[in-house]
Amino acid sequence: MRWFTLALGGAVLATAAFTGAASAVGSSPDCATAATATYRHTFDGAGGTATVTAEQPLCAGQEQAFTLVSYTDQGSAYDSDRVWITADRSTVTMEVAVPACRARVVGSIGAKAGGTSLDTYRGGTGDCTVTPAVSFESYCDGVLHIRLGNGTDATVDAVFQVRGKTVRVAPGESTDQVFRTTEPVEVRDSSPATHTGVWADPGTCPAS
Repeated sequence: MRWFTLALGGAVLATAAFTGAASAVGSSPDCATAATATYRHTFDGAGGTATVTAEQPLCAGQEQAFTLVSYTDQGSAYDSDRVWITADRSTVTMEVAVPACRARVVGSIGAKAGGTSLDTYRGGTGDCTVTPAVSFESYCDGVLHIRLGNGTDATVDAVFQVRGKTVRVAPGESTDQVFRTTEPVEVRDSSPATHTGVWADPGTCPAS
């Protein structure tokens, strides 16, 4: 486990909308802006955890995002966590699942993966093999049925994002999601690929 102190430059802000707030709010002896704050953190890449603490509380209206992401050895995102330090929250903890194969875990400063580096871990053994499958079926009652599967040759869980929810499917298993909607439903898998399903009359429904 490692411990560091980080000093952030003015470009390291959580969102574009927040940039204006940062320039309008000055620091004081009792608080700091997100642009001038310093942080210390612990990082356990193998365990998939990181904790960040602001050395000084942020001023009212200020916030700073931190992101932790785990990847398979092919570079596919496996799990992620995002947290914010604010004036009311000086310490935050992130946790992600780490695949049981060659993997990478990256901590960064910012609301998205790939921001200013916090820390990086590489480790594990064995190839990460995942074979995600997605199928859609429309039912007469207006339900769009989505089946998410992972092949028997997979060595790690398949990870799917369905309307903001993370769904994990073990090797050789499948799970079902149902939506009563006429709007498209987008599914992103960890290969990565994006699948879109839309309910349509299956043509076998009884006449009303």
